[in-house]
Amino acid sequence: MPSPLDIAKAKSHYNDRHHNFVFVFQPIASKINRAKETFKTLKELQVKEVVVNDYGMMYLALSEGFKPILGVNFTKTIKNTFVEHKIATEITKEQFKNQKELVRHLEFEIDSYREFLKSLGIGRVSIENIEFDESFLGKKPLLNIDIYYPYI
Repeated sequence: MPSPLDIAKAKSHYNDRHHNFVFVFQPIASKINRAKETFKTLKELQVKEVVVNDYGMMYLALSEGFKPILGVNFTKTIKNTFVEHKIATEITKEQFKNQKELVRHLEFEIDSYREFLKSLGIGRVSIENIEFDESFLGKKPLLNIDIYYPYI
């Protein structure tokens, strides 16, 4: 996790370019005290939103008064537990198309899941740069989506 000075430098860098600064937390378990220190620094820098990648950090962000954005670790596909996985050389084009279609559907499509997230104050989620079924994007409850493109 970056030091408070590194966070301040990064925020200044983005503010100078008129960009919003959002801190992205890694999935965290054993470094909870360090995370609390980071929240203190972020409050001093008047950062309002943070990207979280696990439920523990989501709860901590909410309890510290931050607006959490769900990170890409929350992007889960809806899939049958018993999907037969085969290596590409062993499946037909039709089987491949069917498997590809399965991973296009995200849990965010489920109304009750979006309602649950909204009840926690979550209004924005990050997803991997993948092809997904976008039909749920215009349905209530609405979620804002960030598409994650890794820096190359």
